Amino acid sequence: AYSKVEPNGRYHGKLVKLYAKYAREKLLPFLKCSDNYPIQEALDICQSNDFFPEMVFLLGRIGNTREALQIIIEKLQDINQAINFCQEHNDRELWSDLIKQSVDKP
Repeated sequence: AYSKVEPNGRYHGKLVKLYAKYAREKLLPFLKCSDNYPIQEALDICQSNDFFPEMVFLLGRIGNTREALQIIIEKLQDINQAINFCQEHNDRELWSDLIKQSVDKP
């Protein structure tokens, strides 16, 4: 849908800002379907607004999976999402982090 409105992605960075400010429910779906926005800028916006699900997605996308997992565990407190995240990224270190967190803070 977004690519039909603006196929070359020239305004996708602005859309991130607008969705964050006026239509948060559209932000995560937009982040998932577009590759044409500055990821670090989007991450900064999400961090300044404590948009944790969006932060998890963006951190995973740039390869900072350990920080993303920390947010899932500490901020979202969603063990099922943490397990799914580890499965998606298929990384032994993530599994180790998840197990360690579970033992330390059951």
